[in-house]
Amino acid sequence: MVNMPTFKAKELLPVYALVSTEGVLVDDALAKLKETIAKDISDTNTEYFHAAEVKMESVVQSAQTLPFLSKRRFIHIAHIEKLKAKEQDALLRYIEEPNSTTILCLSGSKIDQRTKLGKSLVKNKFLFNMSAPNQKELPKWITQRSKEQGCSLEMDAAFLLSDLIGNDLALLERAIEKAALYVHPKKEITFEVVQECVAATRLHSVFELNDAIGSRNTALALTLLKSVIDGGENALLVLTMLARHLRQLVGIKSLAGYSLSEYDLAKEIGSRHFLIQSLKGQANNYSLIELQGALKKIGECDLQIKSSRVPPVFVLQTYITKLLEPNR
Repeated sequence: MVNMPTFKAKELLPVYALVSTEGVLVDDALAKLKETIAKDISDTNTEYFHAAEVKMESVVQSAQTLPFLSKRRFIHIAHIEKLKAKEQDALLRYIEEPNSTTILCLSGSKIDQRTKLGKSLVKNKFLFNMSAPNQKELPKWITQRSKEQGCSLEMDAAFLLSDLIGNDLALLERAIEKAALYVHPKKEITFEVVQECVAATRLHSVFELNDAIGSRNTALALTLLKSVIDGGENALLVLTMLARHLRQLVGIKSLAGYSLSEYDLAKEIGSRHFLIQSLKGQANNYSLIELQGALKKIGECDLQIKSSRVPPVFVLQTYITKLLEPNR
C-alpha cells in the first residue's frame, strides 16, 4: 500500500520534505503533519510560500525569526519542484543548520535527489517520498478512502472504480465523494451505486472501446471513441484506461506459460476473474512485441495531448488507427 510517513510529536524534525507525484498523497501527509506536530501553532506563527514565487533568502529570514508567544513557527513551501536552481543554495544552507524553533515543510511532486539539496534532505532523513498504490493495491486504497469519508464500499464496487478511473487518486477521491453524496444518508456504496452515479457512459462506452481495440475492430473502435469524446469524456482519462487495458493484455501474454487459475491470473494483472477469457481472446489478436510497442507510444500520445494544439480526439484517432493496422 501507500508508504505514508509516520509523524511523532516526540520525535520532531526541523525540516519535512513531503514528495509524491500524487497531489492527494501530499495533501494527506501535510494534513497529518500539521495535525500531529503543528496543530497548536497559531496563524501568527504560520507562513505559506510558493517555491516559484519567492526568494529563498526571504524564507530563510522568516525561518530564523523567533516565534511570537509560542514554542514554534510553521513555514510551508509548496510546489518545491518549481524551485529555481539559483534559489537552492540559500535553502540548502538553512537545511544544514536549521532553526530549532521553526518547522520547515517542503511539499511538491518531486525533488531531484541527485542535487545537493536532494542529497542533503536524504542524508538528514528529512525526505518523505510517497508512492501511489499499484493496480493490485488500488481497490484496497479505495475501500480505505471510503471509510475515511464515513462510508463502506463493497469490494466489487472498488474494483469497478479502479477499472473505470485507473490510478488517478484525485479522480478516484472525487468519485468516492460523489457516490457518498448519492447514497446519503445511507453509508453503503454498492456496485450498483457506482454504475448509476459514477460510471454513466464510461462503463459501457469506454469498456466497449477497449474491447473493440482488443478485438482489432477499427471501425467500431473509432465510432466508440467519437461517442466517448462527444459525451464529454476527458481524452487523457480515455488514454489512461486504454494503457491499463494494454498492460493487462501484455500481462496475459507474458504469463501464458504459467499454469495460473483465472483467479490468480486476474490478481496478477489487476483485473477480475470473469474477464479473463475475454482478455485472453483479445491478447491472441496481438503479438507481445506489438503490445509493448503500443504501450511505449502511449507516452507520446499523452505528451501530444498535453502540449500540442492538435485536438485530442485526432491524436487518439491516429493512435488507434495505427495500432489496429493489419500486418503490423
